[in-house]
Amino acid sequence: MKNIVIVVQRLSGGGAERVASILTNYLYERGYNMLVILAYYDTREYYIHEEIKTIAIKTNKKSACARLIERNVRIYEAVKRFNADVVVSFITNEVLLTECRGIPVVHTLRNDPTRIDNSSIKTILRNFAYSNAAQVVFQTEGARQFFNNSIKNKSQVIFNPLMTDMLPTWNQFTESKTFITACRLNKQKNIPMMIRAMKKLHEFYPEYRLDIYGSGEEKNSIEKLINEFHCEYYIALKGHSTDIHSIMANSFAFVMSSDFEGLSNSMLEALTIGIPCICTDSPPGGARTFIENYKNGLLCQVNNDEDLYEKMKYLIENKDRRLEFKKNNQNLKKKLCVENICKQWELVITKSAKK
Repeated sequence: MKNIVIVVQRLSGGGAERVASILTNYLYERGYNMLVILAYYDTREYYIHEEIKTIAIKTNKKSACARLIERNVRIYEAVKRFNADVVVSFITNEVLLTECRGIPVVHTLRNDPTRIDNSSIKTILRNFAYSNAAQVVFQTEGARQFFNNSIKNKSQVIFNPLMTDMLPTWNQFTESKTFITACRLNKQKNIPMMIRAMKKLHEFYPEYRLDIYGSGEEKNSIEKLINEFHCEYYIALKGHSTDIHSIMANSFAFVMSSDFEGLSNSMLEALTIGIPCICTDSPPGGARTFIENYKNGLLCQVNNDEDLYEKMKYLIENKDRRLEFKKNNQNLKKKLCVENICKQWELVITKSAKK
């Protein structure tokens, strides 16, 4: 088994794309021939070795159905020309033709399956794809348990790999009074909950602030809410940063307020860096998989800004617990390192390939 194809929307912007790039580089360095297919956008923020061939799929069809069919055809043709032994797909319905033509496909789900309309045609196609997959990789056990036994029996839970050797360590002596978050600014992340909690915290601890890193379609509405609450002096939209890990390492605490989340890379990075973390206990359970409440971080209720405020206040008032959280997360560097996680992927991929 030598030829592996990775199918992904793009090589920029999100956690799935980052995992895809890390996995691609790892497998290439292990001696496999790699092809990356960018199914939607020819954007390449995340590094892959220059020698790895990439193909960007373009379609000019007007209807969504016609575009999906054309993408299926073009992806299958590329996979066939490459003589692929196995395909690893970070998107689902675009590789149905490839799967139906007998090429083994490893699917991976990167979000909460309970938040998807299970009556929609896309979901029907997804369930068909998973039923015919060689293997399905989930990020959490909660996501895996959503599916029937025929899918669960050929699935694995594999966490996200982190380049842990490049992550700094939280400066526990920092005098920073800044809570930070780093995420895509969309409705799923529920940034308004965080703003409301920070507004209340400011009444009692006016020296603390919140910096929000990231971009997305909700930026304007978030900015409007900050101005409506007159919070612009202590809540700031900071945009995208190429130095986010260093910023984390020198901030007071990390906050995540998602309504639902596959498995947040930002949360995993923050925990591994050692900065105190407060995260919503959102489905399908990514946060609770890694955070034991009051032992190595804090969990708060989804869409409950009062609870988030209380947890932020708790961190301010309990320095010893902040230091304890850092100590109790020291094992994550080894657990989530590229070598450990990508070995698990390699086993799944080689098991799934054409015999």
